[in-house]
Amino acid sequence: MTARRLHGGASLLLLSFTCLLVVAGSAYALFAESSPYLFAGKGIAQRIEVLAEGRLHPGLSRPAHDLVLDDCVTVASSLVGLTLPTSRRDAALATCGDAAARFAAQSPTYAYAYYVEALLAAERADPKAMNAALATSRALAPTEQWLAELRVKLAEDHLDQIQPAGLEGHAADLALLVGSQRGIRVIARRYAAIESFRERITAIVETLPVEQQKRFLAALRSEIAARRPVAAATP
Repeated sequence: MTARRLHGGASLLLLSFTCLLVVAGSAYALFAESSPYLFAGKGIAQRIEVLAEGRLHPGLSRPAHDLVLDDCVTVASSLVGLTLPTSRRDAALATCGDAAARFAAQSPTYAYAYYVEALLAAERADPKAMNAALATSRALAPTEQWLAELRVKLAEDHLDQIQPAGLEGHAADLALLVGSQRGIRVIARRYAAIESFRERITAIVETLPVEQQKRFLAALRSEIAARRPVAAATP
């Protein structure tokens, strides 16, 4: 019995050591793949310069590609990116367009890469490409809430350019967010802030189960209450 326990303990120790080696190897591989890009500069400003100068050398893994696409989204839609000199921003976006297309070609199920392709198509006023890339992203990741949130913002910002089939997909993304804990707050915030959004989202919410409708109304009340100015204290 003792010998069996010793053998079992040795096997467990060997298995634990093997798992540790696998985790360490994976972490090292990601570090090795990402370091040529991450350590091109100490922050986002330096990494944007890498994009603008076309000196992009990302690794082969999905997480390494995510890092690049995250910076591309920053260039396209954040205050940091929007305040760049036009020539530098255009150059960075061109590099991002090539990278997103390459990542999508290498991994046809990469929904985030297709979203970034849609975002960049909107930047260059190419609604046909934007609609196609958005549709592919939705088809590949119909229930990924964080991606649906990104797609909803992009579609809402360019609603007049969304094709009829795209509007159906957009409605599906909106319904997904209304049914999620994080997304429902995002939709309630947009409802409270943008009057033109209210009729469209109301029509979608009315098609959902009663419990989801109640949760949305509760989130909306909370959002409206948070927007009310706090009454000054009576002296």
